Amino acid sequence: ASDKAPAWLDGWDLYNGGGYKPSVKARAEAFRKINPNNKFIAWICPNRYKPEDVAASVYHAAANTDGYSIWVLSMLDEVQYSNPKSKRKSPLPKGAKAADYWAAFKQANEALRADMAEGTLATASRIPCKKVTPMVAKLSWDGVTAPALVPAGDGSGAERTAVMRMSQNVFVHAKAGDPIRISIEHLAGEKRPGGLQYVLLGPSGKVLRNEAVTAGSKDSFSVVAEETGVHVFRATGGDVGGDPWWSVSVASPLHWAIDARKEAYMFRTQSFFVDGSDRGNPRMHVRTAGQESYVLTINGEAHNMVRMQNADFDLPPGLVEISISKSEAGYGENFWTSFPDGRSPFIYPAKERRLAKGEAK
Repeated sequence: ASDKAPAWLDGWDLYNGGGYKPSVKARAEAFRKINPNNKFIAWICPNRYKPEDVAASVYHAAANTDGYSIWVLSMLDEVQYSNPKSKRKSPLPKGAKAADYWAAFKQANEALRADMAEGTLATASRIPCKKVTPMVAKLSWDGVTAPALVPAGDGSGAERTAVMRMSQNVFVHAKAGDPIRISIEHLAGEKRPGGLQYVLLGPSGKVLRNEAVTAGSKDSFSVVAEETGVHVFRATGGDVGGDPWWSVSVASPLHWAIDARKEAYMFRTQSFFVDGSDRGNPRMHVRTAGQESYVLTINGEAHNMVRMQNADFDLPPGLVEISISKSEAGYGENFWTSFPDGRSPFIYPAKERRLAKGEAK
């Protein structure tokens, strides 16, 4: 970076709805120490905020860095939100209107321009700074159904945890009267402070529990099954992108499986089991963010995925062990798994506490 060609760096500090904090200014100063021509801007995602929290957040962020950026402007497209046929994927919070956000950005911009004109940007105070509580992610379970699965395996083995992201389904089999003990933990903390939301549905679709999990916290709960069958635990940290990651575990001796009928979004290094070619899955498809690298191990055979966005792997027969580990080739965090043409599109964190189609094995 040079004075004629500065490096513009954007940060996630405001993205997940936490508002402006002194750490935002500290990050900008740290980048300037590396190179005085580094320009740092805070990145804000509008629908992670209530309209009344936007002006103060972007005003103080811009005044203490080199500006702010918005992802993504289509969220504030009035035409999109007035069109009932719109297939928007990033709706605003309930009751909020795009015009409210435009007004908040206008208020912040006018205050910033006034500070710049009067030379008071270093002591910006035209809009009072305020503490912002991150919003809880929206969760829908309309149309979510549980497949016909039965316990497989002898129920033994240590407790296992799966780390996931975005909206995911976990299937848990329980008999009426059995306690269902599940733990969900917000692992991202202040790096992605948006709250998680989860729901536990009974076999007939009845809501047994619906709660939120705040940044860095863990919720371990127990619910008594009212019916015998497959229950659905559905959780999310949001589906916009850059959402918090979280872990889930189901206490022994219950059997469980992760839904990969479309695809399962796994996060960072972990291992699990899948059904192989003689159990309905001839191949497994893996998708990454493109620039990421991993070592994918199938029953002990390593495959180096170096910046591969999409890859297909033939599966051997039997119950197949999959391991995702770090690659010396570089960074890797995001990992989507699916089973094209598969008849058993499920992931099993616990080998002897899995769920299977048909008769128990």
